[in-house]
Amino acid sequence: NGVYHTSQPYCWQYVGGYCDIYDDVFNAATSMNKRKYPFKVGNTEYIIWMWKGDYLNLGAGGEVGIYDNSHSVPSLNIKGVNTPAIDNVPGLYEVSKENSLNMTLNATINDSTTVFNWNPGKPNWWITGWNPKFQNIAEENIVLSGTIDFSGHDDMWSSFYSAHNRDFNLTFHPDTHTVDFKWQK
Repeated sequence: NGVYHTSQPYCWQYVGGYCDIYDDVFNAATSMNKRKYPFKVGNTEYIIWMWKGDYLNLGAGGEVGIYDNSHSVPSLNIKGVNTPAIDNVPGLYEVSKENSLNMTLNATINDSTTVFNWNPGKPNWWITGWNPKFQNIAEENIVLSGTIDFSGHDDMWSSFYSAHNRDFNLTFHPDTHTVDFKWQK
C-alpha cells in the first residue's frame, strides 16, 4: 500500500545512539516536532522519544522509540595515549534493546485522513511509519497516536506512570500497564 515501516535492528541509531543534535538537523531541513518522556529506574535514565513530521521523500509520518543512557564510551588508545572511559554520556542515549515494548502507531492528517495504522505484533525498541502519498504536510497537521505496553516491565511502568500521569496527551491503563497516546498539536 506504499506505507513504509522499519523495525530493523541494525539501523544507525542502534549502533551510534541518539541525541538532540539529530533532531536539530531534522528540524532545520523539514517540518517536524519531537516529544520526549523521560523517566528513571534506579540509575538508568530512559526516554520514550516521539517524532512526527514531513520526512521529505518518505512523506508524512512518525516514530516512537525507547532509549536509555546505560551505555559507556570505552577507553581508547590513540597514538599511545589512553583516553578515559566515560559512563552515561550526558545527552546521548542508546536504544534500549533489552527493554523492547509492544507498541502500535497510527498517523492521520487533521485527525481524519489516515496516513497509516501499524501494529507489528511483537516488541520493538523503535516503531515507525511513513507514507509518500502525503507530501509537504506540516507537522502540526499530523496527529500521532498509539499504544505502549509496559507489561513485564513493572519498574519501568511505575516510573513512567509517576513521571507522566498528569500529561493530557496520555491515557494510562494501570490494570494492563499500557498507555495510549494522542499527540495533536
